[in-house]
Amino acid sequence: NVTLWVEAIKVLERLVEREVTFASSYPMVHYYLGYFHAQSDDRAASFTSYQRAAGMPAEYGFPFRLESIEVLKAALSAQPDDYRAHYYLGNLLYEIQPERAIGHWEQSRDLFNGFSTVYRNLGWAYYRTRGNLTAAIKTYERAVVLDRYDTRLYVELDELYQAANVPIVKRLQMVSVNHEVFERRSDSLLRALMVQVLAGDYETAITILEANQFFVAEGGGRVHGVFVDAHLLRGLTRLKGGQAREALADFERASEYPENLSVARPRNDRRASQVAYYTALAHHALGETERAAEYFRRAADQLGAERWPDTWTYQALALERLGYADEARQKFEAVLNAAEIQLARTRDEVDFFAKFGSRSSEATLRSRALSMLGFAQQALGRTEEARTSLGRAVDLDVSQLWAQYYLISLP
Repeated sequence: NVTLWVEAIKVLERLVEREVTFASSYPMVHYYLGYFHAQSDDRAASFTSYQRAAGMPAEYGFPFRLESIEVLKAALSAQPDDYRAHYYLGNLLYEIQPERAIGHWEQSRDLFNGFSTVYRNLGWAYYRTRGNLTAAIKTYERAVVLDRYDTRLYVELDELYQAANVPIVKRLQMVSVNHEVFERRSDSLLRALMVQVLAGDYETAITILEANQFFVAEGGGRVHGVFVDAHLLRGLTRLKGGQAREALADFERASEYPENLSVARPRNDRRASQVAYYTALAHHALGETERAAEYFRRAADQLGAERWPDTWTYQALALERLGYADEARQKFEAVLNAAEIQLARTRDEVDFFAKFGSRSSEATLRSRALSMLGFAQQALGRTEEARTSLGRAVDLDVSQLWAQYYLISLP
């Protein structure tokens, strides 16, 4: 019914004529106008609307209605060189037909190679859909070249670098060259801090952590882990250098939950045994034996630790210091068993998490288990076994921070 098409055109033209905020410049409004004009046999008006649609801002162009598939296909029939129509169609199709979406994004890229978001989407799809990490990284690197101020690109690219086990020096270079971009958002700044801590630049990381307000999404909290890592590792460096008082200050700070990190103290703190153990070592180095014993006891008695095998080694070390050699050895053996079990079921865990969108690779999961295994072997005095386990952990995943530290600490 031509009358209904004309009526639909009038509805959308009101938005354009009155310059309604966002709606008048929303690309799909103009694509639909082009489609409606075509249905009412006004080819000239249809072509004009399609041309206008292709020039509208693409930042918020994300069609989601299935009816829009036909509209965008019609637009491409009228204007085959409309790279944005291919981009929008890819956005619409990706969840239900990812390979078709990739095809449209690739056509968009081939028509115009200066649109960073198309490269970003292709990079995402090459990894998430096809598992092609090399192609994903190459595509993201092109996206960053095209838009060096999009913080999201850097976060996602560094995640790919981590998945590909790219050397830390390359990741640190990206952070250093673009640090003013990383500072624009909490998530990108956190990513930069993670890289700096991995690179051993604890001073810079701590300065930034102290000076910035972080906003943590629900279910987040990694920023506190970075805070703990930076202070513990700087403290251990100071302790080895004979600066026990300064080391103690770092270890005590690691036990805190600063307001600017926006992370609340949990009922049971997974890192508490580790922090307490190193705090005890600093007190011991200062000759404060009673305080040292108090913190060794805190480490050994940490609540909820039975759920976290990676904390058992610190509890065992603390028990050893308190004179409970048998209990300590039992804990060490439990860590070894837990690590072996994790290594044995790694592939099953990868398959399980993949169903829920997690991209933790088999290499990363194995690296975590090997790190736990190596630290326990080190604590038991099995130095060469520890060197092998920790070396394999770092070879698999250079981002395993504590595996790196334990490996370097071996005699």
